[in-house]
Amino acid sequence: KPLQIWSDSRPPNSESESIYSAAQHARQLDCNIYFVHVGSRLAVDTIIKEREKSASSIFIETCPHYLTHTIDYDSIAGKVVPPIRTKDDLERTWSALENGIIDTIGSDHVANKLSTKRGKGDIWSALSGFPGISTMLPVLLSKGVNEGRINIERVSEVTSYNTAWIFGMYPRKGTIQPGSDADLTIVDLEMKKKVSADMLQSFSDYTIYDGWNLQGWPVMT
Repeated sequence: KPLQIWSDSRPPNSESESIYSAAQHARQLDCNIYFVHVGSRLAVDTIIKEREKSASSIFIETCPHYLTHTIDYDSIAGKVVPPIRTKDDLERTWSALENGIIDTIGSDHVANKLSTKRGKGDIWSALSGFPGISTMLPVLLSKGVNEGRINIERVSEVTSYNTAWIFGMYPRKGTIQPGSDADLTIVDLEMKKKVSADMLQSFSDYTIYDGWNLQGWPVMT
């Protein structure tokens, strides 16, 4: 399977080694560090260990595809960096999100066309990344809130409050109070839609969620 090959070529231990090295530099320089696109058990567990011995703040971001897709997704459309991993890695990422270990969610959106994404039709020439911004919130609402993994408050934390706080924008952003920017998203947790590329208002003409039935969609901003 192409995504198995891609994952094997960039194994989780390479993530772990890089995390260890970066955390060492952060301690030496007494600075905070923000690890993005974390989606493997080993990466999560390594960051937890580094948090325990660090006076610096270490933050974790993951992406929706690390919560929904594994190497069994039989398409080079799923090529991304770091690679999508195993079912075990997916479950560990969900657990870290549920338990407050993961701080934020990012879309890792890459607005490319499928013809460009595919390269020469093999996993090595295919481009990394895929569209994800339009499905980020529906995935969290459908697979997270409506399947009982996280509550709506947790969604607000990882998509807004925590991000604003980490990057020094709180309380101008990330909260509903006098004086803060009024960027509000209204969601319908009962709304059900079948995902297709043409409904996502994107330059891209494909999505790794094509044909998925998701419950919980934004209806107004």
